[in-house]
Amino acid sequence: MGQLSVHLSPANWVARPELLLAAVTTYQGGVTFLPNFALSFMVRRIAYPIPAPYDLSRLHTIIVGAELVTYASLASFQQHFTAHAGGEALIRWH
Repeated sequence: MGQLSVHLSPANWVARPELLLAAVTTYQGGVTFLPNFALSFMVRRIAYPIPAPYDLSRLHTIIVGAELVTYASLASFQQHFTAHAGGEALIRWH
């Protein structure tokens, strides 16, 4: 009944932030933990349209913390990556 945990090297992620999208796709990840800056960083560093066929449809929880969480970071991440979530919004506002 355990859950698989996939970890990325911070240095590798900074060099290739799309590794997170690839890991979510490969392992059908449902949860990820990110600091706020990572959302904006990925939007800036991963070109749009996103070249690879990533599938983020199983990603149901993004826990954002370790620093102030901004609406701008969440909104830009949502806009940039929702197309890869099967048409579903990645962020559900409560």
